[in-house]
Amino acid sequence: MFDMRLTAEPPVAFSAAVERYLRRDLRYVTALPYVGLWDTRECTCQNGKAEPRVGERLNDATASMSEAEVAEAVKAAAASGDGPPKLGPPLPAVDEAVAINPRLRVLVVAGRFDSLASCAGNDEQQRRLPVSLSAAMTFSCYDGGHMFYRDEHVRSQFTDAVASFKNGGR
Repeated sequence: MFDMRLTAEPPVAFSAAVERYLRRDLRYVTALPYVGLWDTRECTCQNGKAEPRVGERLNDATASMSEAEVAEAVKAAAASGDGPPKLGPPLPAVDEAVAINPRLRVLVVAGRFDSLASCAGNDEQQRRLPVSLSAAMTFSCYDGGHMFYRDEHVRSQFTDAVASFKNGGR
């Protein structure tokens, strides 16, 4: 999904790979199955009770909102066509966050074949940033799709880059 090199997603193989990673590599022990964000199963059941799909349980609100307020925000977003509903006040933008904490550093990564994020778009964004903000940000592009870390050699490059970034490198 979101990898322009692929024409179809093998969901069963991907879920098995995630299960293996969580349980073997991260040693996360649970009897619950891995349920992806947009899992197509009708429901997951715990103790005989049906649970809504993961995507239906998401709450992107930045403040407490009543069901009526959420419904109104969704209606306004649908009418304007300006993107997702605004559920509460906006979070600080990166420029505001860097102004609040000048030591803050931001790592922005994308996959070259990602249909959602764009390496070329990130390059252009970086070119247009004010120097004060550009100095706080590191942009990286990897050969892969949205989940570029699925490829072992790219995952290794990304792991090294994150370690370097964490230790003060760019």
